[in-house]
Order: sequence, then structure tokens, then C-alpha cells
Amino acid sequence: MRLSLAILTVAAVTLGAIGSAAADAPDAGAHIRQGRQALLDDQPRQAREHFRAALEALRGQSADDEVAALSGLGYAGLWLGYDREARDAYRRGLEIARTEEDRRAMRIGLARALIAVGEPRRAHELVAGDAAAGSGEAALQSAVAAQFLGWSGSAERALAQAAPDGRYAGQNWQQRLYRYTDQVVRFNQSPRVVAGIAYSDDSDDNVNRTYAATALIPGPRPGDGSFSPTLWQAHYEHTQLREPGGDVDLNTVTAGLASRIDADWDYAVQAGVGTTSGWTFATGAARLAYQPSDNWGFELGFDRRPVPTVLAVENHILVNGFSVSGFGTVTDIGTLSATYLYQDFTDGNHRSSVVVRATPRFYSFGSVPISIGVQGYYRRYASGDAPVAAYFNPRHYSAALGYVIYKQRFTPVWAIDLRAGFGSQSINGQSNAVKDFYGTLTGLVSPWFKIDLKAGYTQMATVFGAGTGYHNVYLEANLSVPF
Repeated sequence: MRLSLAILTVAAVTLGAIGSAAADAPDAGAHIRQGRQALLDDQPRQAREHFRAALEALRGQSADDEVAALSGLGYAGLWLGYDREARDAYRRGLEIARTEEDRRAMRIGLARALIAVGEPRRAHELVAGDAAAGSGEAALQSAVAAQFLGWSGSAERALAQAAPDGRYAGQNWQQRLYRYTDQVVRFNQSPRVVAGIAYSDDSDDNVNRTYAATALIPGPRPGDGSFSPTLWQAHYEHTQLREPGGDVDLNTVTAGLASRIDADWDYAVQAGVGTTSGWTFATGAARLAYQPSDNWGFELGFDRRPVPTVLAVENHILVNGFSVSGFGTVTDIGTLSATYLYQDFTDGNHRSSVVVRATPRFYSFGSVPISIGVQGYYRRYASGDAPVAAYFNPRHYSAALGYVIYKQRFTPVWAIDLRAGFGSQSINGQSNAVKDFYGTLTGLVSPWFKIDLKAGYTQMATVFGAGTGYHNVYLEANLSVPF
């Protein structure tokens, strides 16, 4: 059985409770029995073929046996990684199920499949009634869906309902799923310290180092704590900018919070001060997001920070950024996202940017936790005049790249994401080919710590420069430790 959280989330229904072999369709009945036995023998591929053959033989002759075959097909499909096939099987089974017991089992199976295909909100809604009625299996799936949605408070309550004494009484795979989900929820509900470092070095010998420490403390107010606690934040950051023409150090201290208004709205605010030799400045950020479904949402954002070059800091140049972004997903086709960003520099310059990403649905390999996908990326901005040449500032810039994406989940709490992009950029009408490579690794060693790593190499423009031969390498690492 594949180890990914999606597959643990979507493992099988209790098949014995659904349907019986058809007396008037002996071939179908035999295939159903053989499919069940294949599942018991850990042979999901054979089981899948038997259940598909049973459905072909039935052709609507018996609703009860069609439900049994569809349930088995969903079980085997989720085991093998055929998540969409499983989703469609459970949907059809839910439509034709005639008893409440069968309908409940199909709802729980469908919820698992919906989580696997990236629709946790719909899954949460689907099993809410069953969880409230006392179904421990439905409560477990409700907890998993809530955790995917970032509703750690809801997930904690659902886990308590699924296992009041802290020990889930279901099958082995369900017990593992409970333990993994409980680890993630406990971590997200705990106060913790995050220590981070970021490093970048480009082909023009511009070197940036940032050391940061953040304290995150969950609390009950303000906001709707029924979904997740308010996360209070205190942050310190020290940045060293080293360039051939000089160097400068920046120190910033900020405080803020992130909270949820209700199921659809959440926000975050952060404000503080920064200092360097002879200069003190205000800095901060804010975000307001609305996502009423798995298929669309939008976000408003603001941030204020110094431009990270030595000459910009020496000239006390800050940039205020205002953004609006949104995404839309068409089921089984893909996702389109777009961002508009307006930047107002305190040296009198201004910049308008548009970023668009188109991501077709990923292809997942059966039986292994690997997904392969592609993404189209386009960025364009127009800038005004900057009186001091303190940062890279072309009048017109655009970049278009195509990315190949590889994702793998080693365990439910360890995952890797690798991306390779190829395309071109245009700077005031002059074009050149560019490449962009980066990867992330995330892992939770619960309950002790969580790590987040990111590293990359890019030939795209940065605040320092761009053009043929320009490149930049960077590394980011964060370690989160509960206390």
C-alpha cells in the first residue's frame, strides 16, 4: 500500500457491509467474491479487474450488487492510486445505494477520494452529518479534511470524537492514519519557535544572508477559534547585504497575528520597525483571503520593506506593495491563477506587475506516491524612472517559462517538490533564454521538530540585475521546534 497521506486518507471501505452476490448474475457475483478475496490477499490490481468485470456483467441488473462492485472498485482504485476512478465509483454508488448503511459507507469512501483529488472542503461537508451522528470512521475523515484545510481546531475535535480515549479502534491503516493526523494537529496547535537562515549569491558577487527567529503562540482570540486558534507571532530578523561596492546590515523586529474570521475568510497582520546605521523605518505586512470552496478563491495583500541592495538602503528606499490574486480550478482539467501587484517605491518610482500561472492536473503513478505535472508561467511589469540606480529597474520586463514538476511523498509527513523551468525573458525589448530550477523538502519529526528546506538556481532577473550570463543561487532552511 502506498505510504502517502493522500492514500492513507483514501484507503478502503468496509466491503463486507455492502451488497451480496447476485443470484441472477452468477458471473458478476463470482467476480465480486473473487475481488474481495484478492483485497484480503493484498492483490489490489487483481481485485480492480474483478470488480470492473462484475460491473460489466451486471449492467444495472441489481442495484445492491452494483453498489458492492463500485465499493470494491473504489477500494482497489484508492489503494493503487487511481483516485479519480475511485471518486467516480463512489459517486455512482452513492446515487444508487438503497440503504442508509450503504449510503454512509459510500459517503465515507467518497470523502477519502475527494481528499485524494484535492477537494478537502467538499469531503468535510460530505461526512459532517455522519461524524455528528457518531461514526468514528467519518470523524476520522473529517479530521483529515479539516487538517488539509488548515482548520486545526476542527481537526482536534474530530480526532477526539473518532478516538475519545486517544486510541483509534479501526483497522491498521486507519490507526496509522489517526496517528499521523494526530501528530500534525498536535504540532500545529503547539506554541513553537522557528529558526531560519537564507543565503543567496549571484554572478555579480552580491551576497545576502538572513538569520531569523520567530515565536508562534496559538491563542483563543480574536477570530473564530472553532476552526483554528489565532496564531500570535513575534519575529526578529538580521540581514547582511554584501556587494562589491560595500556592505550593510539590517535588523527588524515585528509582531502580529494570523486568524480566521469564519470558514471562508482568514487574515494576517504584522508590523514593526527596522534599523540600520543612521536609519530607522517602519515595516509590516497584511493579508486578507477568501476561499468559499475547493475550486476558487482570492486574496488581498500589502507589505512594506526596504529594497534589499546596499545602495537602496544607503538611500533609505522602501517599497510598498499592494496585490490582489485569485485562482480557479476546473475539476479534472487544471488550475489558473493570476496576481496583480502594484509597487510604490519611496524614491518616486512605481511598478505594475502581472503574474499568471496555468497548471493542468497532475498525473499520478498508480501504487507509488509520485506525481508529475507541468506549469506555464508568465510575468510582465512596467516601471517608472528611479532617480538613483539602486536596484534593477527596466522600463519593461517580461518572462515566460514552462515548468516540469515532480512531487513525491515519502511518508505522510515527508514530501519533496522539484521544478525545472525553461523559457525566455525580455528586458526593454532585448530577449535571452533563461532557466529556473528549485526544489523543496518538508518533513515533520513529530513531536520534536519540523524542517522546511528550499534551494534553487535561476537565470531570471532579480533586484540586482539580469541578462545573458546572469544567475543566482539561493538556499532557505527553517527548523520549527515546539515548546
